[in-house]
Amino acid sequence: MMGKPSKEQIARYEADPEYQAAMERCREIQEQIRPFMLALEQRTPLAQDELAQVRTLNKEFGAAIKRAAKAIKKIAVDSGLDQKTGGDFTATDLANWRKRMRWSQAKAARQLGCSARSIVNWEKGVHTIPKNIPLAISAVVMKLPPYGEQTG
Repeated sequence: MMGKPSKEQIARYEADPEYQAAMERCREIQEQIRPFMLALEQRTPLAQDELAQVRTLNKEFGAAIKRAAKAIKKIAVDSGLDQKTGGDFTATDLANWRKRMRWSQAKAARQLGCSARSIVNWEKGVHTIPKNIPLAISAVVMKLPPYGEQTG
């Protein structure tokens, strides 16, 4: 189970109106979809118009989650992670981030859970940077605890 976010992380989210608006919309959609879920749990078939409404709510929920993720990404960028929207995380991006953090390649490797050799190879462009590395960097920047680690 993931630990609770720090007070600093909560403050960052609460201060971001885009994140708050997106999460509020998610809560509204959850309330709207609750009766349909209860009906399904009781094995009550839904009418076609109800199914269409569930599909619409599902799409709206996905869009709201994307808006929240975009706000989180903005917070990460504002915290020192310079990512391109829609682009790949490049060798230069990795090297620049590491240097802004004033970390050696070995320290960056320890923080990201990979080998120093991987950092060297990614920064030289020998290997493509895996998609999970920008996510790991975001977690490091946001000071998120490792999954399963309790805080407190």
